[in-house]
Amino acid sequence: MKKKIFKLCTGLICALTLMATPVSTFAAEPEATTTIEIDLDNLSSVTETQDGIAPLINIGKGSLKNGYTMTYSDSDGSKFYIKGGTTVKFVVKTSESAHVAMGYKDSDGTKHQLYDGEGRSNSCSISIDNTGYYQFYVTNIGSNTISITGGSITF
Repeated sequence: MKKKIFKLCTGLICALTLMATPVSTFAAEPEATTTIEIDLDNLSSVTETQDGIAPLINIGKGSLKNGYTMTYSDSDGSKFYIKGGTTVKFVVKTSESAHVAMGYKDSDGTKHQLYDGEGRSNSCSISIDNTGYYQFYVTNIGSNTISITGGSITF
């Protein structure tokens, strides 16, 4: 009887040890595509304050208060995988003329602003030097809340 309990305990300990052992997994790199155009309505977005803090209230996907930033990710919330040497066109359309800053966040989360302008259709071209994962952002630097009506990310 003691032998059976000992074997059972030993088996359980081995099973628990195997379940608790971390296993490294590596995802395969996505295949390259020639051109992808993504409508901003089909993306995940997060709105944050000018200090980089997501507000506790939901101000709506299409509305962006003064000083706030909307960051666009892939539809599943992950960053876009983009190969080095790719040019990305980022377009944001607003219901009225709006003063915005636009750019991208690299794999490290560092912001790179490439556009500061005013209009109803704001766009910038982004040359991606290094293969990696990227997000794109627009910041409302005008004095009023703006309404984002559409746009795209093309690469």
